[in-house]
Amino acid sequence: MQRVVVIAAFTTLREEAATVVGGRLSHLLIENYDNRENLAEIAKRNPGTPVAIFHGTNDEVIPVRMSRELSDEFPAFVKFHPVAGADHVSVLNSAANEILGAMNE
Repeated sequence: MQRVVVIAAFTTLREEAATVVGGRLSHLLIENYDNRENLAEIAKRNPGTPVAIFHGTNDEVIPVRMSRELSDEFPAFVKFHPVAGADHVSVLNSAANEILGAMNE
């Protein structure tokens, strides 16, 4: 069975940019890269494919709420794994065993 593991997901590139440079400037982006659309496409093309999102609770680059929102919007196949105390980079080391476990389930 196919599995998808995502680390520190954002909802859309524009929403992420708005947290960094503000809403007005974020609309200058040419590409929005919408992970909501990407998850909907995964569900459509590969029904039943589990998606695990790991996100550090102290991530200062991408707000943890974005990964939580994606999980809340697709509860049937997306599972959110908050990694307590991890930041944007340390999430990989902090949750290495859990990430490998999700890949091998």
